Amino acid sequence: MRKAPTGRLAEVTGKDVNITPEAHYDDWADSYDTDLLQEYGYCAHRIAVNALSERLPDTNATIMDVGCGTGLVGVELAALGYTVIDGLDISARMLAEASKLSIYRQLTRVNAETDENTAQTSYDAVISVGTFGVGHMGPKGMSKVGIHAKDGGLILLFMNAEPFVDLDFQSEIDKLSADNFWTLETIEDHNYMDALDRPGKLIIASRGHYG
Repeated sequence: MRKAPTGRLAEVTGKDVNITPEAHYDDWADSYDTDLLQEYGYCAHRIAVNALSERLPDTNATIMDVGCGTGLVGVELAALGYTVIDGLDISARMLAEASKLSIYRQLTRVNAETDENTAQTSYDAVISVGTFGVGHMGPKGMSKVGIHAKDGGLILLFMNAEPFVDLDFQSEIDKLSADNFWTLETIEDHNYMDALDRPGKLIIASRGHYG
């Protein structure tokens, strides 16, 4: 029998999430990796990075990790040989944990949904795992994240499937396609915690209009 989420994970689960993201993740930073990896078998970061590496094998490519947290995505990227990785996150304590890894070229504290975009917008790939959902970034945030990719650059967004449906991310995805913001490649279904039934959606697109 699969377990149910508890503690900090339970607080960001379901339709009634009521958190202040910065404070929540600041408080969770010290135990975040242990909770997700050891307690729940979290694997979303590996799924997303594997999808990136299949499409962008150049390990010198520039990559922006939006909502990088403690650096789980960065660890997977570095293990595959990627060397030019920047990160953005709302939580200073999460960024402090990520900085200990000595993987990221640059780490910046920012609210990616509301702060003015001052970061480089010419990355070969943008990846964002676990950043979207109730109490987190909503559908309109997809363009705020994707804007960091260069024309033709890869965009990978991995999120929980429940808010994908409840917040109607599909409508915004279709709008971004119609507006030629991106060209959607696929939306894949993945369960992203080995110890939980946690259906996820992996959105893969290229910046701009192609085809």
